[in-house]
Amino acid sequence: MAKTITAPVALTCLDITLQKSCVADCLFGRHTRCFLATANRPAKKLKVDESLEATVVIKDAFAFAKPIASKDDRDEVKMLKKIWDTFKHDNPDRILYAKIMVGSRMRFKRGGRIVEDTISTMYPGVDGELLAKVSSDLLFRAHRRIVMDIIGKPLQTVKTAKDFVAIICNALQCHYAIVDKCNILHRDISDNNILVVRMKDGTVRGLLIDFDCAIDISEDKTKVQSEMTGTFPFMSLNNLTCSTVPRTSLDN
Repeated sequence: MAKTITAPVALTCLDITLQKSCVADCLFGRHTRCFLATANRPAKKLKVDESLEATVVIKDAFAFAKPIASKDDRDEVKMLKKIWDTFKHDNPDRILYAKIMVGSRMRFKRGGRIVEDTISTMYPGVDGELLAKVSSDLLFRAHRRIVMDIIGKPLQTVKTAKDFVAIICNALQCHYAIVDKCNILHRDISDNNILVVRMKDGTVRGLLIDFDCAIDISEDKTKVQSEMTGTFPFMSLNNLTCSTVPRTSLDN
């Protein structure tokens, strides 16, 4: 596995060779793309039929966000860093969780200035808050890229019922621990957000990913969350009906 970097660093610090892993093509949505990569530059030029073993995964998405990054309480980078800080020295249950190496909003140069790649820079004449009032499909979004050092396979690749049950249990155990220790509510647990990780001893573990919809409930665990969030087949009745009942981990 690649070494985990705990301090904030620029994404350009990584020499990466990319291989597309998955992509969500949709007119509306986050247009999430994942790439398998190696964090080390090859010692020699590879032949056409040669490939490198992937050591990291890069997630690229236009995620829901708030215009001011420092006030963005839905920032997946912040969520993953909080999880890492919580469990890196205290993980008695050996919970498998997504370990962030580095991540941030993407920036580019425009007219001599460095600007963030967001809805506001794509449509400079339109205010992000105004877009949010016009249509729920046009909420303010920011282009975010995250590098993580655990690579998994889709849940659909599981071969046996025993492994499937173990993987789901691992993911739910992770979810409970994150709510209990980190005060983070995932809000979008589905078959697409649980990966299968094969360990060195041959066993399989479940990995809970995709914290784009997660929220920090540190201040008030009973705060009403009326927003309809999640993947339809896996949403609770409270979420489907936008109920005013306070959300809990069971709604995931």
